[in-house]
Amino acid sequence: MRKGNVAKAMRDEITTQEAVRTERQQKELADAQKLKQQIMAATSDAVTQEAKNTFFDQRKAVGDDTRGAMKTWKEETRVQKEAYASKAAKAKSEALAAKKAAKEAIEGVRENRTRQAQEMRSKRNNMETNSSKVKQDLGRTKKQVHDMTRARKFVTQDAATVMGSRKAASPETGS
Repeated sequence: MRKGNVAKAMRDEITTQEAVRTERQQKELADAQKLKQQIMAATSDAVTQEAKNTFFDQRKAVGDDTRGAMKTWKEETRVQKEAYASKAAKAKSEALAAKKAAKEAIEGVRENRTRQAQEMRSKRNNMETNSSKVKQDLGRTKKQVHDMTRARKFVTQDAATVMGSRKAASPETGS
């Protein structure tokens, strides 16, 4: 009887273990089926297409942002170039005006010298008759020529101050 009880207990245990094993296999099979269904749902054509569309929309949004930033940058660059060009043109016209004024001043000095030289020649011719008066006039004329030459040789203080302030205000012109 003892062997019978042991055998029955063994059979019951084997039956229990087989039921557990079968239940475990069924659970694993159910889990595998569930995983398969999840994978199938996650990789369906609709989900895949949605992911592609989302990624495309993200890339398109980045591209649109980049294009917008480039347009803004190009516009700012164009405005800066125009501002620089107008500033350079203004500086160039001022330089040309100063150069023209200098040429006119030199031409005026030349004309004065020519006129004064002619006057000096005529006075030298008249010197024999009026030597004392001619000597006084000659001295005065020389002083005037000297003073005028000195005055025309240099820029006035006001013009130097204006040009100096412009040069200090705009160091990027390279002048």
